[in-house]
Amino acid sequence: WSGTTTITASASGCNGPATTTHVVTITPTVTINAFSPATSTRCQGAQIVTRTTTAANTTGITYSLDATTAAFAGNVINALTGAVSYAAGWSGTTTITASAAGCNGPATTTHVVTVTPTVTINAFSPATSTRCQGAGTVTTTTTANNSTGITYSLDATTAAFAGNSINAATGAVIYAAGWSGTTTITASAAGCNGPATTTHVVTITPTVTINAFSPATSTRCQGAQIVTRTTTANNSTGITYSLDATTAAFAGNSINAGTGAVTYAAGWSGTTTITASAAGCNGPATTTHVVTIDPVAAGGTLAPALKTECIGANNGTITLSGKTGTVIRWEQS
Repeated sequence: WSGTTTITASASGCNGPATTTHVVTITPTVTINAFSPATSTRCQGAQIVTRTTTAANTTGITYSLDATTAAFAGNVINALTGAVSYAAGWSGTTTITASAAGCNGPATTTHVVTVTPTVTINAFSPATSTRCQGAGTVTTTTTANNSTGITYSLDATTAAFAGNSINAATGAVIYAAGWSGTTTITASAAGCNGPATTTHVVTITPTVTINAFSPATSTRCQGAQIVTRTTTANNSTGITYSLDATTAAFAGNSINAGTGAVTYAAGWSGTTTITASAAGCNGPATTTHVVTIDPVAAGGTLAPALKTECIGANNGTITLSGKTGTVIRWEQS
């Protein structure tokens, strides 16, 4: 029962009855409606958010925060309007209580707000790497905080090269055999105030190549001398020159590994192979130059020992026998 009750007192007697009344007002019990919705979520960050409800048979509603939220510096609520000012650094659970004053009250209801912390992503470790050109699969990953998931992607140039691809979920990169240059892998973490991103830069060093000696072969006469033979390379960290084992074993023969300068001993003749070795990715790359060292002709017999030709005669030869060397040739001038 609620409403107005009138109590009448009636006194019997002469000229009676005599009456009087007492009016009682029965105020209904205060009730409060639940917040709609009863819960909500928001991302961490400075913001003012108002949550209200209504009540029946109340003299007024007062709003308040739970003790933990209220104790965090910067968090406040307007008790009359329900407007909550959230501090930038606050995350966690906030409970807003609405309290309706009135008979048999107060009547209360709550609204629970989940404040999700800002997503962050950890830098790749290491932030950069190098690899040699060539087909292969390499996985580079990182981790995140307060994230609903990390997605990996390639820079546009790398992705456009036929054969290059990345597994967006695992960070596994498939490199094409022909690809070299710079690849940037981006990790993107989804979440509140995100996405949060970080990158890993991969330098793909092209395969080393070496150019053939020009010319590839040469000849020289036996004798002490220094002769330099060099070539060039591409994508190399340096070229080293060396001699074949037989040449190197002959006393007095040597090569300058840095310059390709060969010191020939006076007594050396035969075949010398100079190898140029270029260091670098997928190397070394090598090429060779073959030198034929003709021995000195000496101690033989010329046949004929003397020969006379008339002016205008054909070119001729004299044969040398008995020692190294076989033919001497001349031409008229």
